[in-house]
Amino acid sequence: MQPRACRVLLGSPAVGRSIGELRLRSAMGATVVGVRHDGHHVTNPGPDYRFAAGDEVTLVGTPDQQAAVRRLFEA
Repeated sequence: MQPRACRVLLGSPAVGRSIGELRLRSAMGATVVGVRHDGHHVTNPGPDYRFAAGDEVTLVGTPDQQAAVRRLFEA
């Protein structure tokens, strides 16, 4: 499983919601291992991290798991 990056787009249902609320790991199987936000890097963000438009998120998971999260972030 190779880490892959994707961006949270403006208008995504993930904007303003936390990792825990979105159940990325339990529902989709992917793990967020890093987020770049406004030039700052957050390593292994906890379940309370709230996504903002423009966040670049690094994910670990199978290609299908990563694709599911990308669809959410890019919706």
